[in-house]
Amino acid sequence: MPEIKTAVTERCRMRYFCFGQGERPVLLIPGVSIRSVMESAAAVRYAYKILEREHTVYVPDRREDIPEGFTVWDMAEDMAAAMDKLGISGAYVIGISQGGMIAQVLAARYPERVKKLVLASTAPRSNAVSDDLFDRAEELAAAGKSSELNLLFAERIFSAEFFERFRDVIEGSSAAITAEDLQRFSRMSSHMKDFDIGSELDRISCETLVIVGSEDRVFGTEPSRELAQRLGCELCVFEGHGHAVYDETDSFKEKCYEFFIR
Repeated sequence: MPEIKTAVTERCRMRYFCFGQGERPVLLIPGVSIRSVMESAAAVRYAYKILEREHTVYVPDRREDIPEGFTVWDMAEDMAAAMDKLGISGAYVIGISQGGMIAQVLAARYPERVKKLVLASTAPRSNAVSDDLFDRAEELAAAGKSSELNLLFAERIFSAEFFERFRDVIEGSSAAITAEDLQRFSRMSSHMKDFDIGSELDRISCETLVIVGSEDRVFGTEPSRELAQRLGCELCVFEGHGHAVYDETDSFKEKCYEFFIR
């Protein structure tokens, strides 16, 4: 189990964990989750073990005590401050879903911090598909309906095959969700509609790889195609996988590794 640490900056306190002893720093920015990624530190380390030899992987949370009205832009500024505190520059960044939005801001506004960039299951702005999901999710979170929220979120992020295979585990995990988790989830996601980095995409100059599952039901595949076209980079579509392609197949981690070392 990686040790959970806290980066304290002038902006915020942010929990994180790290693993690996390689010289290359990897910043793995997760997406919106009902429970903090800190609760899954051991599983994340195991899933990304392919990176450990050549890289040191940093996995940050969002800031502690997320306030109302907090935006993706705010989260990106927090992340930049945490990177400064931890001495991370020239990072190999993997941004997943909302974490990919944060990563786009970092690469556009702080180019010295990002050496290579993987944008996974993400978008340059929200759209009707994602708005529908998060509007419904916020209603369930506000009503304290943790089991329904957990199932809704899982059904949309996982492919149908993956969801049915692990349905019992997913349903069982609802018992661990707290009122604090629901509030955190709501504040992480409520202002995603305000995000649009389209006017700044041309400022991203680092080598980039865009990855998406063909069955993505959070953003769909079109935003990833737009990103790849605008950034002039490779687009990798994993056929048959959902939004959570990063969890569903080890080939995702292998693709990231190959991109980083080439």
